Amino acid sequence: MALSDLAFLTTGPGNEGLLKTFKTALVERVEAEAAAFRAGTLITTGTYLAQVPVLRAGATAAWTPEASPIVASAIDVETLPVRLSKVAALTAVSNEAVLSGDVDLVKVHTRSMARDTAMKVDAAFYGDGTVPNAPAGLGSLTGIQEVEPTTVDSIDALVMAAGLMEAAYYQATTIHMNPLTLTRLRQVKETADSGKSLIDMDTASASGEVRRLAGMELIVSPAIEPGVIWVTDKSQTFVLRSTDVRFDTDTSVGFREDVTMIRSTMGVGFAVPNADAVVKVTLPA
Repeated sequence: MALSDLAFLTTGPGNEGLLKTFKTALVERVEAEAAAFRAGTLITTGTYLAQVPVLRAGATAAWTPEASPIVASAIDVETLPVRLSKVAALTAVSNEAVLSGDVDLVKVHTRSMARDTAMKVDAAFYGDGTVPNAPAGLGSLTGIQEVEPTTVDSIDALVMAAGLMEAAYYQATTIHMNPLTLTRLRQVKETADSGKSLIDMDTASASGEVRRLAGMELIVSPAIEPGVIWVTDKSQTFVLRSTDVRFDTDTSVGFREDVTMIRSTMGVGFAVPNADAVVKVTLPA
């Protein structure tokens, strides 16, 4: 990248293409690092007040005699309003670095912005909705099924959670836990006198692409409370992101300090229309 390629940081117009490249890289990094985007069905929207369609009652089928009329049925679809919240980051890059063409330094700033944005998204996704200005997450759901095992000597609680969800006609596709919780489960042995972990072979695929546990995709995030495990149906867990993700620069604000300000903004929201599509497992202390 030539020195002139960084001109957009100090001159603004004239290099919108590169600015778009940085924005695209920011979005891709956030979606790759945030567990929430991997755990749910992504919906992009051009508004901060979106509508998620929810099927309340589906079409019905019936055994029908030959040459007899087929009974018609209608589906019942509602829309769930979801208000997106803005997650924003603002950082400064010295104009000396910009004018010297230090592209790596600019990349460090954008990576840092993306990383913390991803962390904030996950904290909200697994949170209880008490963080000011953040969307409510799994911890705020009411009416969900819960499993509270008295011991941690097997993965029976995870199997039970999956069974509860499937009994409600949902698919237990994803299991979420804190790294410390996974470490705790890995310490469970096949037998009392065995040194072999019960779940080692189940948590790492040969390709390293997707880890699985108890037949479900395993997502590990420090944003989840230790000892709490979430089991979800990905098709019933929606993560909404604004299409108008902004990546802007400005030199006027940092005129006195001789710096260029870099700002990113992204709208994010969550929706779980059906409480039976989530099961919470709380391990004993």
